[in-house]
Amino acid sequence: MVEWDSKTTMLKATYKKDNKTLVLRADEGFEFIDMWNMKDIHYGNTDTDINLCMPATNYYKYNGDDYNLFTNSIEIPLYNMQNDWDKNLTLTISILADGTLNLFYTF
Repeated sequence: MVEWDSKTTMLKATYKKDNKTLVLRADEGFEFIDMWNMKDIHYGNTDTDINLCMPATNYYKYNGDDYNLFTNSIEIPLYNMQNDWDKNLTLTISILADGTLNLFYTF
């Protein structure tokens, strides 16, 4: 967790399957979580997850193909514009039965 003064507090995350809850606690050596000064919580695996906080990895492009937008669902491959970043995405655009536009991506 990063606070407004850029002080870092390490958090221990425990997932409870029975009630589908992620519990965050201050890790050993840290007194408490200061909720008033909390700015960001960063978690994940940088080897497998997309880092949404690093701007260079957030730019994607598509290959320029035309897609049939008159179907209920299409999949569009998106390629990261940073050459050394191999986290490409697939964007699925669907129109649900109630008319809602659903945008879903996988990586």
